[in-house]
Amino acid sequence: MLPVQHQKELLKQEEVDMVKYALNRVRATLITISPFLASLLRKARIIATNIVQTAGVNLHGEILINPKFFNALDFKEQTFILNHEVMHIALSHPKRGKDKNRRLYNIASDACVNKLLSAWFKETKLEGFSITMGKVALLLNQHKIQYEWDELQRMNVEEIYKLL
Repeated sequence: MLPVQHQKELLKQEEVDMVKYALNRVRATLITISPFLASLLRKARIIATNIVQTAGVNLHGEILINPKFFNALDFKEQTFILNHEVMHIALSHPKRGKDKNRRLYNIASDACVNKLLSAWFKETKLEGFSITMGKVALLLNQHKIQYEWDELQRMNVEEIYKLL
């Protein structure tokens, strides 16, 4: 259910167990809020690892979770992070972005995923730990790249990536 991947240092079993508990709690809660997201998360392979600082996905469609980072979040943040990562898999972002500038593609894909999830997670403060369309707009402004705000809101990952 929650395998442990190659580690920089050994994970504590207690930390992995806390991730498992939170994962089960998130899955149970999502069934009533969003059956679609719950079904995606139920099928996802989630790996506890410290090879990532926070969380991410790999080309194999696995979600990588750093237990120290994840366990420090509150329940709403944990729910958001898991759904954020599972949406990257559902939208094939790792495969679509594999031949692109990794940093820029990640910014574009994060902004798009967070925009989609913002409808479900209105109370979660996204500005603190994630890329939003507002942050993309600031980046574009810093580099004097012209765009229309309404148009930016409708862009897909590849369109935003081209602007960046």
